[in-house]
Amino acid sequence: MATSNQSPITTFSGVVRSYSSVGAFEAVLALVGAFFVLRIPERPRSQQFPLGAVAALAFGFSFLKLASRGRTVRGDFVIREGALWQQSGRFICGLPRGLFAYSEPGVEAAKRTVVIDDGQLLLEIEVRTEEQHRTLNTALGLATEPVLTGKSAARHLQLGGLVGSTVVAVAGFVWALEAGEPFVAFALMALGLLGLGGSHHTHGRIGVDGIWVSGPSEQRFVGFAELCGVSDWGPWIKLHTRSKDIFISAPLLPFSQRGRAARAALVELIRKRLCAWQDNEAPLASARLTLAEGTFRDRELTAGDLARLAENPRAERLTRARAARELRQHHEWARFASGLRSAAASSASPALQQALSAAATSEVESEVDAAIRELEREARSG
Repeated sequence: MATSNQSPITTFSGVVRSYSSVGAFEAVLALVGAFFVLRIPERPRSQQFPLGAVAALAFGFSFLKLASRGRTVRGDFVIREGALWQQSGRFICGLPRGLFAYSEPGVEAAKRTVVIDDGQLLLEIEVRTEEQHRTLNTALGLATEPVLTGKSAARHLQLGGLVGSTVVAVAGFVWALEAGEPFVAFALMALGLLGLGGSHHTHGRIGVDGIWVSGPSEQRFVGFAELCGVSDWGPWIKLHTRSKDIFISAPLLPFSQRGRAARAALVELIRKRLCAWQDNEAPLASARLTLAEGTFRDRELTAGDLARLAENPRAERLTRARAARELRQHHEWARFASGLRSAAASSASPALQQALSAAATSEVESEVDAAIRELEREARSG
């Protein structure tokens, strides 16, 4: 989950098992090494040693990457500046914003937290005391901060990757067959399928007000007001909305050892945040109407009224953004800026985040207006 670079320093004692990712690049290297091995008998003796050396390097790199996946470190640790370190100063790994993490019971009553980043297992952290477990979970943002099921690119890049992977797979497969290279055809097809699968993921960003769905086919905000339920469906997470079911990718690949546990944890997280959203006090209808009609000064809303409305996850996004903009006109607005920043950080909607952040920090009124126009555009297209 999200870990801010400006978050307070957190220390704990326990066991940390860190993992390095083995992805498509290592798989392609292994395929290249296998191809060279198969071609060695066909080549002149002078070419056999260089081909063997290239194959050994390809296999060696992939093997070393695989062998380094499970590094276990025991002792005292500190989380600072968006990274995990040993107290001795040894760097363990970075903790980027949007990490998905879940807790599970460990052996002998120890508590284990599993940390996932962009579909890859990143860390397992085990502590002995309940107090340290709560402190660690707070540092990782397990309570209210948004989480990502994966890193999502811009929609045009996702579509480009989808089309490009398909073209490479088909063109390479046809060329290799015509050239009489069945192994190359198989390797290119496997590479194309890997790219195709990777570019077709639909990721979710789960905040306190809803879920931002980002994939090659659609990018939209699913507010908790339209979410009727959530369940896991095969390797995906199914969001049941009032109009249709929406699928997002799971935090880990289906064949991962902890894939099922991660899916169940994500479903539980969404349900908890939906319940928390329902427990929030609904915004006043009069305040919503005031901002919708643009009659702020006639209704005499106080700065406190506007701040509560802008920070309320149950209020409509446009209403929250307009309340933040109106709050800037109040002479006391500066004392509410920190609340607007917190509300922005907890939202799943990029456009609302931008609007609230601009209202809290920007000295240029046009930035707030531009973010509100983007929200209006999303509302019309959605």
